[in-house]
Amino acid sequence: MVRAILLVRCYPLSRFESEGAFKRRLGLGLEERSSGQVESFSSSGSSIAKIELYNWSRTTVAKKRLISQVGLEVQAKFEEHKAKLNSQSQGQEKEQTGKFTNLVHNRTVAFALRRLFPLLKKTCVD
Repeated sequence: MVRAILLVRCYPLSRFESEGAFKRRLGLGLEERSSGQVESFSSSGSSIAKIELYNWSRTTVAKKRLISQVGLEVQAKFEEHKAKLNSQSQGQEKEQTGKFTNLVHNRTVAFALRRLFPLLKKTCVD
């Protein structure tokens, strides 16, 4: 399902000049909303794609089901983020630990998209 969502949301890849535009299209970008002294950011892009990527991280990356070279890099980054945030969350209440779990998955998806974008640009754009 994740492959289909990526394809539908990103085709054609030639319209993305940067990795940031690619990530924004998939719901992992931030859009600045400023007015006078007030500065704020809100998420932009497809919420469906963001949810699918998050679920992919939970069901595939976290359970170590990836076998490609890039997949193994993504899994290693997931384990690195998980270990780093687990060491920081010792003694935290359960609600805080849940936030750390979401942060681990979001960082993992962002890393995967950073690795995926140049590969897709190189192989899929004329």
